[in-house]
Amino acid sequence: MVNKEVILNEDELRLKLQEWQKILRLQDWNIEVGIHRAFSLDVGRMGEVKATPGNREAYITILAPEDYPPDSMLPQGKALVSLYRRGERGS
Repeated sequence: MVNKEVILNEDELRLKLQEWQKILRLQDWNIEVGIHRAFSLDVGRMGEVKATPGNREAYITILAPEDYPPDSMLPQGKALVSLYRRGERGS
C-alpha cells in the first residue's frame, strides 16, 4: 500500500507550502495556497498554479481531499511540487 499524505485544511497546506518553499528556495516569493473542490478546477485537474515570475508571486490550488481520486498514485501533498514544476516551465 502506498503511503498517501492527505492535506485536510488550508492551515496544513500553508505548513506544507513553507516546507517546500525552503526546499525549492522560493522563500522570497509571495505564494498563496488554497484547497478547491473539483467543480472549481478544470476537468481532470488535481490543482493549478497561476504564477507571475517577474513579481515572484503565485497562487496554488490543490484538489480538496473529498474529491481526490482514491486510485491516484500521487499523494495529495506532492501536488504542490508537481504543480510548481509545471508552472515553472510555463505549462
